[in-house]
Amino acid sequence: MILGILALLVLGFFFPPLWLVLIGYLIYIYASRHTRKERAVEGRIRAMIAAKKDMATFSELYYEAARSYAISKGCTVSDHEAASAAVMIDGKAWNAVFLRERDGGTTITLQDHAEVERRTQDDVDSVIAAGKSVAIVPDLGLMDTNTLARQRTDEAFQMLLGRAEDGEAEAQNEIGFCYGKGVHVSKNYKSAHQWYGKSAEQGFANAQFNLGVLHYQGLGCKRDIAQAEEWFDLAAAQGHLNAQQNLRRIELERPLVLELYAVNQQLGKQKAPGLVDFKLAHLYLDELKALVEDEEVRQGFVLAATTGQISLAKAAKIQDAVTWAWNLSSATPLTYHQIINAVSNDDWSIFNGMPESGSGT
Repeated sequence: MILGILALLVLGFFFPPLWLVLIGYLIYIYASRHTRKERAVEGRIRAMIAAKKDMATFSELYYEAARSYAISKGCTVSDHEAASAAVMIDGKAWNAVFLRERDGGTTITLQDHAEVERRTQDDVDSVIAAGKSVAIVPDLGLMDTNTLARQRTDEAFQMLLGRAEDGEAEAQNEIGFCYGKGVHVSKNYKSAHQWYGKSAEQGFANAQFNLGVLHYQGLGCKRDIAQAEEWFDLAAAQGHLNAQQNLRRIELERPLVLELYAVNQQLGKQKAPGLVDFKLAHLYLDELKALVEDEEVRQGFVLAATTGQISLAKAAKIQDAVTWAWNLSSATPLTYHQIINAVSNDDWSIFNGMPESGSGT
């Protein structure tokens, strides 16, 4: 597709009417984007049916594409983690469920719709015959960790937490995910970082990738492209595709980050290293403001940021405030001292008009 566009672009300089062909082709690509996504999803469903598989994971299939497909088929359940719908393939109805994988792919499960209806009716008939209702309660203790994590109940979360505390790497990664996304617990990036770290140290690839993301984005830790690269390297060595993609991105960004940091050092500016990212900057700013609403934390932050001394009273919150302020400098054109002054004077006017998103240097 890209080669075709480039060919038309080059040939258009010699034969101008080809520009019209190129424009028409681009319009076609844009207009058919949803159809192409649906074909990609349906193609995988057909492949599963042909292979007689009732479950398969596709690391290259984005969940949002699968969710969009489910919605187009009259989706019965849909959120950011799972979607389901009844689909018709070659005249036969199937119940399809699409699950977002932690590493970015999608798992598809298929059930013969007629078989599901038959089993449901059999269950109803059995209940009627017995003259009482029957509640089937799954035994969570017998479930593997991946299945347990999908139950989305407080009981399942507590069981996952128990496994994580016992040292199971996969469970530790799932608990890190819960804290990072605010599932069953309040969102806490620092706790997510701690649990991902426990799992990553045991060599669990998904946790190594997730920990790399936290360092890359500066969530629960200082924004640090070098630390992110180390964890992505470890995950990529185990075949983690998203980690491999992120390493290519860091390879392009690193020279620019280092160059900008060196320039700021020469100018005598204490500026945290990193490319401008206003979406992240707003997150850092909100977290910092929430912490320094406490006057004791505000005063402790100013002391720590200017002298390096951290008061024992509320030390954890003061350290968190220092981290968010440093990250805020990395994601904006502002120096660390400008942010310290904003906190010290409770004057946030330097952030007035800051874009909601976007990036730069």
